[in-house]
Amino acid sequence: LRRHPPLNREERTLLWILVLWFLSFLASEVVNGAWEQLVRELGIELRFLFFVPLYLLVRALPDARRALVLGCLVGAIGNFSRAVYELAVLGQPVVIGAYDNQIYFGDLNALYAVILLDAAWSRSYGRSVSWAALVGALLSIAAVVMAGSRNGYLAIVLLLSIWGALRLPLRRAMIWAVT
Repeated sequence: LRRHPPLNREERTLLWILVLWFLSFLASEVVNGAWEQLVRELGIELRFLFFVPLYLLVRALPDARRALVLGCLVGAIGNFSRAVYELAVLGQPVVIGAYDNQIYFGDLNALYAVILLDAAWSRSYGRSVSWAALVGALLSIAAVVMAGSRNGYLAIVLLLSIWGALRLPLRRAMIWAVT
């Protein structure tokens, strides 16, 4: 592990939002007396709390960004393969993925697509990783389409628009947002 610079404002904000989200769920269940629901859904909501130490650990690892990109690439290839398998082999009408929910599957692949597109655009990981990231982004977009989730469609459009506004030069970003 390496020493890393202090958390910036955006990182602190994100981590506090996750902690407060978990605490609001806990407070809501306690106030409403929904103990059965609290016990049943605590594991789901704990992911928001557990993300905080995981983020801090990954941030301290050397070359954490490259590991994130390669992990997203593996996920994109795996999810695209699963989508093809579910549609072509199993004959399912929509792809539901490992979570048995096409919404999660579509949203996750939208996130993979934007992370991989940004890695390909930045070219800071070398030529072969940049090309692989571009292919992974396209596979993730295809997986979003195969999932058939309106939420996934909305997520990919919004994430690509935000990415375009942040990464492309101003004139191109304005054209990108209008089209």
